[in-house]
Amino acid sequence: MPEKVILEKYTPDPSFDHAAMVAKRADKVRAHFEDVVAQIDAIKDRELQLLCMFSLIDCMAQEWANYPQKGEQDVFCDFVLKHQTKCDFLNEIDPITLYYDVEDEIGFEAPRPGFPPIKRVILTIPWLRSVTKFTDFVHLGKADEIAQELRRTKTEEHVTRKLERHRLIRLIYRLRSKVTHELSALGDEHPLMKPYQCGEPYYREVGRKYIEDGNVVTDHVYELIIPNDFIREIMLDCMDHYLMECVENDHAPFENNSFMRRFRITWYDR
Repeated sequence: MPEKVILEKYTPDPSFDHAAMVAKRADKVRAHFEDVVAQIDAIKDRELQLLCMFSLIDCMAQEWANYPQKGEQDVFCDFVLKHQTKCDFLNEIDPITLYYDVEDEIGFEAPRPGFPPIKRVILTIPWLRSVTKFTDFVHLGKADEIAQELRRTKTEEHVTRKLERHRLIRLIYRLRSKVTHELSALGDEHPLMKPYQCGEPYYREVGRKYIEDGNVVTDHVYELIIPNDFIREIMLDCMDHYLMECVENDHAPFENNSFMRRFRITWYDR
């Protein structure tokens, strides 16, 4: 680090109102964020729009955690869970992605002698509307059913690890990573589905046709879709409550990103 030269003893200004400074800084940051959001809203490409929204969430989360050198996923998830208030289901486990992740680990049973064996857990979705909302399906107990089946042959550590990676908040982070590193979104929103979207994650059934082992085969799968509008609501909610928290705690927004931050001269924080 550069050699430091002490100029004089620092004397705080007794008239300085730190709380007023923090409030003013929060208002300034809010105005800047609102301008950024307006620019994001004007983006037509879904992946680019997601990339910008996740970047805005990340910039708040990293500052909130004082720019850690590892554990980015935990920082992102913890920040969102703490600062968003509109969704009480982000910690729920998604049964659909969990099922496909462990499908090869689910055993079979013969329902009656002479009949072919079937899987002990069958994946079916009750189509309550044109699309099925995440919240309409997640509480039906399918994830618990899958977990119980896994416990027949797998350790509790294995089961817990599988369940954790399919919490909705973790899947949102997977979407963030996918679009950040590959500029590709999981579960593309089809324009024809726009009239049926419900403002939250939902499922759709997809018919697939492909070549496998020299054969043309078809199947049907369920896909989890996380709409851009849903991520936008989370982003705005986090922004509001992060800035409110700064004012309440007398902590200037982005105070950790001052010109004295080590990154400025080393390009690393630690």
